[in-house]
Amino acid sequence: MQRRRTRHQQEPPRTERALRQQPAGEQPADAIRIGDLQLCPGDPRVLIRERPVFLARQQLALLELLARHEGQVLSAVALGRHLSRSGKPLSKDAVAVQIHRLRARLGSTATVIRTLRGLGYLLQPAQPP
Repeated sequence: MQRRRTRHQQEPPRTERALRQQPAGEQPADAIRIGDLQLCPGDPRVLIRERPVFLARQQLALLELLARHEGQVLSAVALGRHLSRSGKPLSKDAVAVQIHRLRARLGSTATVIRTLRGLGYLLQPAQPP
């Protein structure tokens, strides 16, 4: 018995179709590239090895902030202020949870988010072995 496909299995989402229509190798002018990760500010997708990964709003905001400050340590307090919704900054624990979720979504890439205990977080290209 053949299993019936759902709509999302039959046809790729509109954003993926639009991505495929973009000429290969062409990057928007404001694209941020770190290792094999490419981020276009304002776009809900991130490209990892030229494949789209969609992030939640807070994960995207967090990655964008870390990418704009590549190689710089950003404190959990500063990240919490940036991610605040109602004017009240996120706690350090909430920032740690968002970092954990972001790392899980990014998987093993050539870009890493390092935790510097007592200082904050740092986004940088992975060091070759």
